Amino acid sequence: MREDLKGKLDESVPEDVTLSDAKKRQILNAAQSQCETRKPSRVPKLVPALVGVAVIGLSVILGYPYVSDWQEHGAVEEKNLEEPLQVEPLQEEPLQKEPLRKVELPVNDNPQLINAVFYNDNGVFVYQEAQKIFSYNVETKEEVVLTEVPEGTWINGVTVEDDWVAWTEVLEENMDSSSVLNIYNLNTSELITISDLNALSLVIDGDQLSFLDFGSEGPTYKLLDLKTMEETAIYQSIEGADSMQAFNDGIIVIPDIREEQNVTKLTVFDANEKEIINEFEVPSKTTMNIQFDDNKIYAYLADENFVSTLVSIELETGEMTEFDSPEFSVFSVHGKYVALSVAEAGTATVKLFEMDGSSLVMLPALDSVEERLWKPRFMGDGTLVVNSGEEDIGLYLLDTTAID
Repeated sequence: MREDLKGKLDESVPEDVTLSDAKKRQILNAAQSQCETRKPSRVPKLVPALVGVAVIGLSVILGYPYVSDWQEHGAVEEKNLEEPLQVEPLQEEPLQKEPLRKVELPVNDNPQLINAVFYNDNGVFVYQEAQKIFSYNVETKEEVVLTEVPEGTWINGVTVEDDWVAWTEVLEENMDSSSVLNIYNLNTSELITISDLNALSLVIDGDQLSFLDFGSEGPTYKLLDLKTMEETAIYQSIEGADSMQAFNDGIIVIPDIREEQNVTKLTVFDANEKEIINEFEVPSKTTMNIQFDDNKIYAYLADENFVSTLVSIELETGEMTEFDSPEFSVFSVHGKYVALSVAEAGTATVKLFEMDGSSLVMLPALDSVEERLWKPRFMGDGTLVVNSGEEDIGLYLLDTTAID
């Protein structure tokens, strides 16, 4: 081994660079020591090649100071290398994460996946099918029944956030009767049931649930602390709305139509401080799909001809921006990204856009998908979830953090 190392060292040092015998011995000793202490490769046939690479690498690294000095001063100076020689371990290139992938869930009906919620951190979907609510791990292919209701009972408004799943149940034979609100903790498997509550429009943010209660006091938006079960009345609806309330980052945005004025009033409630912090009016009584993200309210306004306009409202200033967008029917927002369901080849599919002022720049992130895409929605971590096709039961997941 030592003779082989010596030969490779002599070959690798330039002819016009002279190393003393002591220097050669020091380099050889260090190289031999590195080769003896290196862990064996999982593929033994690669060991000789790796040793050769390591020796050549050592020779180049150790010979560089002498070549540099020779170029500057015309001669090589002896240096006292008392510190132990170190060789940086070979680093493997990290695997590139594919931003777009398709997943298939074990369901029998594609529409059941319309409101399926995905958690990218642990690869789990939560969804409803018939009288059951499931969780499904896309990595392990494990499906778990979270709850099952009796025949003749209708599950409505399943919503999922962090550790919580909430839904209402009502008897199909008497849909006008009071519903039962169910709250399930994914960590503890504890189920809490609240009876005689006509609750709709369930939205969870953190450990709080916002809902619309059609009780004896009239339709009232309420807030429920899921840890303490403390209930707070927020706002009593007057004329109703074409959109659910938005609830994100501790802020609830509640729409309420003003028919005569042809406007929609937006009431902004701070769920942490338990107080109304702002009110806005938007110039349309048809204000739909309200969302709150990055301190802005988003919605689309429809005119009498059902032409849609995407707008945003700054929470602090009330400044409204109308986006120059193609005609669309559904949208979802996260950060700088907007997913729109737009017309294409006689049907509609989902495209991803990036906001640039009041303009939207279309990105090619979904162009490789030949199937029709529908029902875009962003998860909290920035993953875009879209349903695919007409007959094929599946969804596409797009990690927007990996497309920059």
